[in-house]
Amino acid sequence: MPLKIGLLGGSFNPPHAGHLYISLEALKRLNLHQVWWLFCRKNPLKQICYIPCDIRVEMARTLIGINKKIKLINSDDVYTYKTLRKLTSQYPHHDFTWIAGMDSIMTIHAWENWKEILRKVRFAIFDRENFLHKCMRSRFILCVDRKRVSPVLIKKKNISSTLLRSKNEWYKHVSESN
Repeated sequence: MPLKIGLLGGSFNPPHAGHLYISLEALKRLNLHQVWWLFCRKNPLKQICYIPCDIRVEMARTLIGINKKIKLINSDDVYTYKTLRKLTSQYPHHDFTWIAGMDSIMTIHAWENWKEILRKVRFAIFDRENFLHKCMRSRFILCVDRKRVSPVLIKKKNISSTLLRSKNEWYKHVSESN
C-alpha cells in the first residue's frame, strides 16, 4: 500500500506555529501518513532578507519536536518542479499531495514549470480566509484536473512569516527554542 505523503514546501523564513497547525490539520483531514516539510534556502520569487538557514532549520526542528509524522527534508533545489521530479523518482509508490495556502495557489502560475507541478501531485488548498471563490476563477483551477484538488477550510491563525520578520519577532522565537 502506498504511503500518503503531504508536502509543505517553503523557505520557512521563519518557521512558525501556523506551519505546524496546517501540517497537523493535513494529517488529520486528508488521512495522510506523514507530512514532509520541504525546506529550501530561498524562494526564487522573493527578494527578501533571509534569516540564516541553520537558524531556520533549528527552529523547524524545534517546532516539529518529537512528532514522528512530520519530517524536515532539505531540498537542494529552489524550484519545486525539480524537487518533485526527485521525490517521485525516488518514491514512485508514494501518493504525494502538495499542501498550499490560498496565497501560494493564486501565484502558482509564476512558478518555474508550474504546469509540470500540476501533473505530478494532488493539491490540498488550505483556505484561511474563505477565498476559495477566488481560487475557482484562478489560472490554477483552469489548468488542473479538479479531481486532484481538495479544498480545506481552516480557522485563521494570525501568524505569518512575513509578520514575524517585520516585527523582528523571529529573534524571540529563536531565543525561546534554544
